[in-house]
Amino acid sequence: MCDPQQHAQVEALLSYLSLRAQAILRLRYALCEGNEHAHTEQEIAHALGISADLVHVTIYDAMLRLRALASGQATISRRNGKACISLPGCRALRLSPEREALLLHAKERIQAEGKTVTIHLLVQETGFPTNVVALFLQQLRGKAANSAQEQHARQARLEAAYLRLEAAGKPPSERVLAREAQVEKMVALRFLRARHPELALFRQVERQARRARLEEAYARLEATEKPYSCRALARAAQVALPTAQRFLKAHHPELAPSRQAEQQERQARLEAAYAQLAATGKPFSGRALAHEAQVDKMVALRFLRKPAGSSA
Repeated sequence: MCDPQQHAQVEALLSYLSLRAQAILRLRYALCEGNEHAHTEQEIAHALGISADLVHVTIYDAMLRLRALASGQATISRRNGKACISLPGCRALRLSPEREALLLHAKERIQAEGKTVTIHLLVQETGFPTNVVALFLQQLRGKAANSAQEQHARQARLEAAYLRLEAAGKPPSERVLAREAQVEKMVALRFLRARHPELALFRQVERQARRARLEEAYARLEATEKPYSCRALARAAQVALPTAQRFLKAHHPELAPSRQAEQQERQARLEAAYAQLAATGKPFSGRALAHEAQVDKMVALRFLRKPAGSSA
């Protein structure tokens, strides 16, 4: 434990850091009053509810600033009314090698999942500030994201994607256009609103058409006087299952089955389909079971992988 003068100096230095950096350094170097245990980066991440990578980078950045201040290479400035440590050349944001490596790994993970790398996804994956992630993408592409060349290329992709979708007879919603042009959804939405104002009402018209299909499908199923599930309503109305579930919960709560009831119904269908297929005496796949039971293939595969006990 340091003496009061050293403690005051440490507190003064910590006050120049962000609240998150202060909390992490106190836990990492046993600077909390009444707790002289130095926690590991994994322990800190668990305690603060953040990633271990973010803990590591925060420690690296904070120590870099403190060492620069101690050696006279950094100065104290005020930002948003708070005193903070300004590194040399801080006006031109730079990436540390460790941050760049973590961002590269995050980018590769996103691409491996078949997704388009965006600022939003990288911020979610790493926990880094938006300006840091934006700088990384700018450097990766070799040009500023707001340059005229990038804007022209993005606009060209949007125009080409829109023409392809229009030629295919598909509704050019912002989600479909963003995926086709490999841009963020808000960029695609701004494109549609600016270039095609008549499409501003497309979402509202689409919702109304979907609601009409749900009402019509609901009336048809009711007329049969037979019990039906959310899945049956979704299939009849040609909408996604969550959409049918929200429709029933919002307008007909007495018909909205609980999750437990849905699971029991699915299990019963799987059991019956498995018995039917097994009775044929022929080998069958998870795809065949999924088709027979009207469930997703992964659900059927999980059912088959469970220990025997339900098979006849």
